Amino acid sequence: MSSLNSTDMVRIYLQEIGRYPMLTPEQEIAYAREVQQMIAIEKRKSTLAGQLHRQPTITELAAAVRLTETELTQTLKQGQRAKQKMVTANLRLVVAIAKK
Repeated sequence: MSSLNSTDMVRIYLQEIGRYPMLTPEQEIAYAREVQQMIAIEKRKSTLAGQLHRQPTITELAAAVRLTETELTQTLKQGQRAKQKMVTANLRLVVAIAKK
C-alpha cells in the first residue's frame, strides 16, 4: 500500500469517527452500568462453568443471576451495545484531542 493510500485511509477513518457524537456524562454513567452488569454476568458464568465442569445453559445462568432468560439475554445485549458505544465515543474523543 502506498503512503498516499494509507494517508487517504487515515483521513477517511478520522472523518468517519468524527461523525460519532461524544457522550454526555449521563450517557457515560448509564453505559458504564450496563457494561458492569454484563461483566458481572460473565464472571458468574465463568464461576458456574467451573462448578459444573461445563458451560452452563442459558436456563442455569439465568437462575444463577436471578433473571429470566429474556432478561438475561437483553442485559447481555445491552451491555455489548453499551461497550461498543463507549469504545466508539472514546475513539472519537481521542481524535478530537489529537486535532487540537
